[in-house]
Amino acid sequence: IIWVGFGLFQTFYLLPAINTTDAAGLRVMSKMGKLPGFAIIMPAAALIATLAGLALYGIGSWHEFLNTLGGVFLTIGVIAGVLMFGHGFGLGAVTNKFMKAVNTWQGAGEAESGAEYQAVRDLGARLQSNARISAILGIITVLGMVLGPRFVSISLGG
Repeated sequence: IIWVGFGLFQTFYLLPAINTTDAAGLRVMSKMGKLPGFAIIMPAAALIATLAGLALYGIGSWHEFLNTLGGVFLTIGVIAGVLMFGHGFGLGAVTNKFMKAVNTWQGAGEAESGAEYQAVRDLGARLQSNARISAILGIITVLGMVLGPRFVSISLGG
């Protein structure tokens, strides 16, 4: 849940705040990116959560899963989780480009105009819009995990 929770916080609070506070927000993001473990904790949490989810899903019977409403919810949650995992790792490249652009902008004197600043703004907007995709997939994943066990007794047929 830390993986999805931080993703939601980042998408709906942190990135919008950084993008609307201009230079001050970019300085905060730069400091966060330099914290020990910041670039490791989210990918590690994502990998552990995805592998655990796949292992737990693999314990069940496909026939049983697809014949109950709960199984359908779990299946949708697993698919969304795997998609979120893949999208998140792709988003890591955008995040790295953003952080490099912030460092370049800082090295150029932090002017709130010019090519360096525009590159940071463009990458920040791209990062924020892609983070929304991950957030939606995360919400679907959590809903699948929560609803699946609650509706596993409802048969869909035969």
